[in-house]
Amino acid sequence: MKIKETFFISLAMSAAFAVGEVAADKVVGIYGPKIAARYKVVKQDKMIGFTRTIFEMDGCVAWVVEPAKPAADGRWIWCMEWPAAFQIRTGVQALLAAGYRWVTFNPASKENYAGNQNDEMIAKRRAFQKFLVDELGFASKCGLVGMSWGGFYSVRYASTHPDCVCAAYLDAPLLDFSSLYNFNLPTGNWNRKGLSKYYPFITDTYDGADDPYQSVNRAAPIAKAGIPVLILYGAKDTTVPPEKNCIKFAAAFEKAGGDLMIERRSRYGHHPHGVEPNEVQRIVSFFDRAYAPAAAKQK
Repeated sequence: MKIKETFFISLAMSAAFAVGEVAADKVVGIYGPKIAARYKVVKQDKMIGFTRTIFEMDGCVAWVVEPAKPAADGRWIWCMEWPAAFQIRTGVQALLAAGYRWVTFNPASKENYAGNQNDEMIAKRRAFQKFLVDELGFASKCGLVGMSWGGFYSVRYASTHPDCVCAAYLDAPLLDFSSLYNFNLPTGNWNRKGLSKYYPFITDTYDGADDPYQSVNRAAPIAKAGIPVLILYGAKDTTVPPEKNCIKFAAAFEKAGGDLMIERRSRYGHHPHGVEPNEVQRIVSFFDRAYAPAAAKQK
C-alpha cells in the first residue's frame, strides 16, 4: 500500500469521530436501540454493508457493527486500533458475514491517541466489554485484532484480563514502543516526550526492552491462560522492527507453553496488514477454533 493511500485511510477513520447526535427514537438495528438507551449515539451508517452504531462512552468513541445474522453464541471481534484500515484484508467483511459482531473503542480526542494505553484506559476498555456482555448479550470473551499499535493494546489488555479474551490476531504488532523508529526523534506524537504524557516513567534514558509494562514482556499470562495467538509480520518492516517486537514476544510466548501460529512474509514491510482477500477465511477459521470449545459446552 502506498503512503498516499494510508493517509486517506487515516482521514476516513478520523471522520467517523465527528461529533453529532442521533435521536434515540431514530436509532435502528439489533443493538442500536439498546445502546441509545444508555449512551449518546453520534452516528449510524453502513460499514461495508453492515449497520454500524457509533456512540460515546466514558470520554471515548465506540463502534458496534452488527452482522445480518448474529451467531447464537454471541461471538465478537474487537479491533483495538485502526478500525477503518485494511478491512477486507483483515477479514472484517468475512467475519461479519459469518455472524461475528465487530467493535472498536478508543479515546474521543485523537491527540497522541496511539500511546494512550495506560492503566486508566485499560479500565475503560474493561467497562466497555462489560457493557457489551451484560447489556447487549455478547459472549463473555472476545477475539482481539491488533494491527501495529493495536498489538500493544491487545497484549496489554489480554495480559491484564486474560479471562476476557479467547484469541488474539496480531498483525505487524508494536509491542515495545521504545523500539519505534521515531521514539528518539525530537518531535512527533510517538517520541519520548509525547509518550511521557501517558507514561510518566519514560525518562531521557528509558529503554523498554526489559520493562514488564511493555507488551513485549507480557506473554506469559496470555500463554498460561490458554489464549491462542496468530502473528503475521513483514520481514522488511522498518517501522516496527520484528526482532524487538513480535519475534521476541513469540519466543517468550512459546517458552511459556503458548498456542502460537506465526508467519513471516518475506516481501512485506509494515504494510499491508492482513492477507490477500481470497485468503481471509484463515482468519475467520482461527477465531472459529477459539470459540468452538465454548460452543461445544453449550450443546
